[in-house]
Amino acid sequence: MNRSILLGCIALLAAGCSGKKKPAPEEPYFPALPFFQSEIRHVDTSVFRIIAVRTVNGRSDTQYIRREDFRKQAELFTTLPDITEQPEQYKETKMYDETTNEASFVYEATEPDLPVRKQIIYAQPTPGGEAHITRVYVEKVQDAGNPATHKMTWEAGKYFRIISIVPKEKGFEQIVKTEVLWNE
Repeated sequence: MNRSILLGCIALLAAGCSGKKKPAPEEPYFPALPFFQSEIRHVDTSVFRIIAVRTVNGRSDTQYIRREDFRKQAELFTTLPDITEQPEQYKETKMYDETTNEASFVYEATEPDLPVRKQIIYAQPTPGGEAHITRVYVEKVQDAGNPATHKMTWEAGKYFRIISIVPKEKGFEQIVKTEVLWNE
């Protein structure tokens, strides 16, 4: 992963920010896909038990999932469009919070028809001079054939959560929350 880019951004933010938003020089957007792929490889080679909790209309169902099915569960993350390939269509905001020692890289769509509406990458600097991504949040809207909105969070080394909001008849919505946990 482009840790040197992330490290540079964090150093710049740490030196110049006091919890406030400030413009930064033009740098490449930080890609989320390599992070998801790395996390999936880690789970694939681990001995963690993997649990999926699916909640629909307030009723939850918990089940163990096989390691080979983990990739299928994470598919919404791995099939996201790569916003680094279309930087002109996203506005980037970089922030550093001294209280939590965490930098956030917020990417918001400038056009209403883009499938990825928002992507936030949270990272903490490490003593070795690199950065550690702690979590990634994404808001994605499906196409007209499936007009669902997905609010997705991946917490590094722990779990991912997908909240899907699906429009139904007469203005009602169905909310489906899927949480896949490992290393718990």
